[in-house]
Amino acid sequence: MKSRAIPILILSLTLMLLLTSCSGGITATSWPGYSISEGKVFLSYQTGVFAVNLSNGNMIWKYPDKADSQRNYYAPPQIADGQVLVGDYLDALHSLNLENGTEKWKFDTTNSRFISSVKVEQDTILASGSDGYLYALDLQGGIRWKFKTGAANWAKPASDSETVYLPSMDHYLYGIDLKSGKEIWKTNLGGAVIAGLTLNSDNLYVGTLANEMLAVGKKDGKIVWRFGTDSAVWAIPVLKDGVLYFGDKASTIYALNADNASVAWRLSEVGGPIVGSAAVIEKGLVFPTEDGKLVAVDGNGQRLWEKQINGKLYSSLVVAEDRIVAGVNDGDAVLKAFDFNGSELWSFALPK
Repeated sequence: MKSRAIPILILSLTLMLLLTSCSGGITATSWPGYSISEGKVFLSYQTGVFAVNLSNGNMIWKYPDKADSQRNYYAPPQIADGQVLVGDYLDALHSLNLENGTEKWKFDTTNSRFISSVKVEQDTILASGSDGYLYALDLQGGIRWKFKTGAANWAKPASDSETVYLPSMDHYLYGIDLKSGKEIWKTNLGGAVIAGLTLNSDNLYVGTLANEMLAVGKKDGKIVWRFGTDSAVWAIPVLKDGVLYFGDKASTIYALNADNASVAWRLSEVGGPIVGSAAVIEKGLVFPTEDGKLVAVDGNGQRLWEKQINGKLYSSLVVAEDRIVAGVNDGDAVLKAFDFNGSELWSFALPK
C-alpha cells in the first residue's frame, strides 16, 4: 500500500505553527487531547478543558466559564499533585483544580504553544514548547530552568528520575540533566519526532517522520539499531513484554523485538493512516486509524475485531478500568468509550 497524504488536520496544524511563529492572531484547528485519573476523563479540545465521568460520559466541569476564541487546547491534560496541568496553543500552561476546574495558577510565555502533555518527574513539571524551549517548572508554576533546542518541540519529554529525554523537530534527541537543565548528550535521529518516546532500563525507542523506528542508548545517546518503516511514524510506540508495537502513516502495524528490531509480525493495510498510539488490553492491543476504525489484534498479530465509528481517529487511545476511551474528530461526539470487545458504552459531545 502506498503512503497516504498527511491528514489535513495535522497538515493544517503544521501550517498554523509556522504562521503563528510570526503572527499572534490565528486560531488553529484542534483535536482531542485527554487522559484518565480518579474515575474522570480530562479532555482538552478547541477552546476548553473538560472533566467527564468515566463511568457514564457525563460532564463534571469545564474551564474556562467563558471561552476565549484565541486560546485553543490540544495537549492531553496531566494530573499531578492534585492539579490538572494543561498547555494551550496561545502562550500559557495552566494549573486547574482537580475537583472543580478553577484555575490555580498560569505560567505565561512570550509566544510558546504547547502541543503535547507535560511530564511530571518527582517535583518538576517538564513542558515542551513550540518556541524551541523545554521548560522545567516547580509544582507552583515557578521556572527552574529552560533548555533551548534548534526547532519547535512538539513531543512529550520522558525521564528516568535523573535524565530528561527530549526528541525535537530539529531531528535531535537530547539527554538533559533533570536538576540543572544542562545537556548531557544529543543524537541526530535523521528525522523530526511528533509525539515522543518510550523507554526501558537501557534504551529509548522513538519513531520519526523519516520512516524509521530507532533504539537509542540512554547513557550515551548512541544509536543501538534503526528499522525502516513503510511511512512516517507519528505516535509513541507501546513496549510490552520486550516487544514494540506501533503503526505508521501507511496503515501498517509492526511488532518488533525491542533488543534487536527483528520483526515478530506485521500487518499491512489495516485501515487508514495510524497516527495515535495503541491501547493495551488483556487479549492484545487496539489501534486507532484515521478513517475511524478501531482495530484489535492479539499478541501474534491476529485480528480480534474491528469497530467502525462516525468520525476520524487521530488521538492515542487510553485504557482505564474496563474500557477504552477514544478521541474523535469530525463525528457525532468528541469522546467515545468502548468495552474490550468494541461495543460502545457512551459518547460525549461538547455542550452547546
